[in-house]
Amino acid sequence: MRRPRLRTVLISLNLIVLALPLAGIQVLRLYESALVRQTESELIAQAAFISAAYRNAFDRVLAYEQPDGNLSELERHSRAPGSTLGTASLAPENQGVHYRAPVLDLVDTEILPPQPEPAALAESVRPDSLAYIIGQDLESILKDAQRMTLAAIRIVDHQGIVVATTGEDRYTHLLDTQEVAQALEGRHVSRLRKKEDPISQTPLQSVSRTSRIRAFVATPILFEGRVLGVVLLSRTPANIVQALYAKGRLLAYAAALLLGVVVLIAFIASRTIVRPIGVIQDLARRVSQGDERAMDNLRPGGTAEIAALGEQIVAMGRSLEDRRRYVQEFARHVSHEFKTPLTALRGAIEMFEDHGDTMTAAQRHTFLDNMGGDVTHLHRLTNSLLQLAKADMQDPALDANSNLNDLLSRLRAAFSPGAQHHSGNTTHHSPDIELDLPEEPVFAAISEEAVAAAVTQLIENALVHSKTATTIEISLRSPPDHPDRVHIDIADNGQGISTGNQEKVLQPFFTTAKESGGTGLGLTIASRLLASQGGTLRLLNETETETTGAHFRIELPVA
Repeated sequence: MRRPRLRTVLISLNLIVLALPLAGIQVLRLYESALVRQTESELIAQAAFISAAYRNAFDRVLAYEQPDGNLSELERHSRAPGSTLGTASLAPENQGVHYRAPVLDLVDTEILPPQPEPAALAESVRPDSLAYIIGQDLESILKDAQRMTLAAIRIVDHQGIVVATTGEDRYTHLLDTQEVAQALEGRHVSRLRKKEDPISQTPLQSVSRTSRIRAFVATPILFEGRVLGVVLLSRTPANIVQALYAKGRLLAYAAALLLGVVVLIAFIASRTIVRPIGVIQDLARRVSQGDERAMDNLRPGGTAEIAALGEQIVAMGRSLEDRRRYVQEFARHVSHEFKTPLTALRGAIEMFEDHGDTMTAAQRHTFLDNMGGDVTHLHRLTNSLLQLAKADMQDPALDANSNLNDLLSRLRAAFSPGAQHHSGNTTHHSPDIELDLPEEPVFAAISEEAVAAAVTQLIENALVHSKTATTIEISLRSPPDHPDRVHIDIADNGQGISTGNQEKVLQPFFTTAKESGGTGLGLTIASRLLASQGGTLRLLNETETETTGAHFRIELPVA
């Protein structure tokens, strides 16, 4: 099962937490812009309807005439002085009626200052007489529509004079208003303006008082290439507070969903991070208290890093426990090994103190020889312990690249037949050493000093313990089933190691040659020296070897 990485879990959770408010803000912003565009669409539709009604009334007035030649009341007004019948001409690109899409947006649209107050008319200025008549007919319709749409509506003639309104500003001048001025040029205009006197704290039920902006739509009244006038509408859009209040139930569902997401995130974090770390923390506490059973069946779960951390803590705990046992056993052996010669030395000193004057020269010489042997043994034991400590603290040879062919050849020359070699207190004649090396050089990722020390110790061990051995065979092989390892086999044709001692030969202080000065630390030092650099040393049993004597195998990492 592939576990997620802790970094992936944390990044995912942070992105989710970050995305929630950002997504909420963006959704609310988009929704508020949608409310503005909805208001603009409604105003555009109302303007289109009012503009069509105005054109229809204007068309009927132009076509209306009595059979007897007498003009109607409306026609007389249209022919009266001051009536221009909308003579403002349109540019070709502004002629015709086109679909008009909403364009207002809270992000991109500039919010202008409040609309200027309508200006009073000069005494010499009068509205167009025909627009005056049509405005009177439509004003009642506009006021009825306002009760349903809540929009402020004004109709101005081609001079910018209000001829119909839902307010109290009839017969005022709006040419200073940007929307009206542009619409008289034949343009369709939509604007957002600040409200004149926005109120910040109002009941949520009052739509017209909960927003600080107002949408304005100005639509020109077009007739045969002329602008007869402008329909100007304005309304306060429903703001987000009012919209959210109206969607209270939906918001409750959304809040419940967000709460569920938060609970889910907390649950995932607890299962993948908090709980596994708690298990590891409890494990570390129990290990520090010496509880050996705490490392059994550990399954912290969670991410791959936490699982790996748990395994490393278990490995560390077992290593510490093995080290504790080793130190305890080692201290016991050291105490025993030092106790015997020290006791003998103390007894000899006491004997000299009590009977030194009465001893003969031969007796005194014997005691001194015994004391010298004990001191030599202590000295050799101390040196061996120092070598063992150095082997335990040996740093791995990260860049080592030892040529094993050359190294084994040099060691064979050092133990060549006829050469005398000293081991302990005894001088031995080396048996014949046979080398079995591959033609191609084999390189190991270990220092030459470590390999040389281990091989030398194994050869000396054969010299001391295998007195009947005449041949020592050293072979170098790369096993086909483990191409990343290389084997050095050292076997003699002596009497071998007894079954009872085979499991003890690598234990500290075990030796069968204590009389000749053996400390029982040689193989232990060699094993620890190899282990510090990724190698191993072991004794092959009867089923793994065909030799009659002792057969050791050194396994090393290939360079």
